[in-house]
Amino acid sequence: GATMVGAVPRSESFTRLMGWPDAVISFDPQSQEIVPFLEDLGRQTERLETARRLGVRECLTRHDWMFRWRTLLETLGLDEPPTLARREEELHKRAARWGDPA
Repeated sequence: GATMVGAVPRSESFTRLMGWPDAVISFDPQSQEIVPFLEDLGRQTERLETARRLGVRECLTRHDWMFRWRTLLETLGLDEPPTLARREEELHKRAARWGDPA
């Protein structure tokens, strides 16, 4: 549930992997105004809580090691073991507990 702050990459791979609202909260790294920016952001408690919940949920459904194994097995043309499907089901159950943060 970390909140990342910085320049948001404009790329297909970033959008595919991190394309949810506030995955990265946009801040110009060239700006000298980081302290006021962070103070203001710190007052946006609802936004930060929503970003945290969404980040946890999205990571559970996109970034667990299970997804990397699936890609590797598909690339090699190997069958997926049943444990992968069980893991994915468990991840979706965990993600559902975080609710819809929108």
